Amino acid sequence: TWRDPNDVDVMYTSTYAIDEKRFTVFLQLHTQVFDRAAVVALLKELLRLVTG
Repeated sequence: TWRDPNDVDVMYTSTYAIDEKRFTVFLQLHTQVFDRAAVVALLKELLRLVTG
């Protein structure tokens, strides 16, 4: 996998297993990179993907 050494991480994700059948995902976004409209659009798309 290629990685740009000068790249700036703007989104961090973490996953945690609650038990064998359930897990949770945490997203951390840098607010200096995303404006409010972009965050709302991203969250709407994520909700659409998760809820089907």
